[in-house]
Amino acid sequence: MSEDLKGNWRSYSGYKFLSSLDFEEDQENSLTIENITKEEAIDPNTKKSKSVIAIKFIETDRLMVLNKTNAKRITEIFKTPQVGKWKGHKITIRKEPIKAFGRQQHCLRVK
Repeated sequence: MSEDLKGNWRSYSGYKFLSSLDFEEDQENSLTIENITKEEAIDPNTKKSKSVIAIKFIETDRLMVLNKTNAKRITEIFKTPQVGKWKGHKITIRKEPIKAFGRQQHCLRVK
């Protein structure tokens, strides 16, 4: 039996982490932090597994890798670097253009 799919192709592909590819231009999502975890991820440059800090949200099964820029923004918003104190609070995520690794690309940023 076939099924007509709607929405972003990545939602059907079993990806563990959110990506800028999951967002339309100018789309923002407000999500509630469930907890902060340590996860294994594949580094896209080296193709090796590495540990990352990730945000688990109540509204989705997908995680968001917590990079330094977003960690600093969340720290400013909640006025604490203590990740346990971020639980239950909402953050807004959007897609932003950046220059990284010698080229223009998009990333996820906390607004």
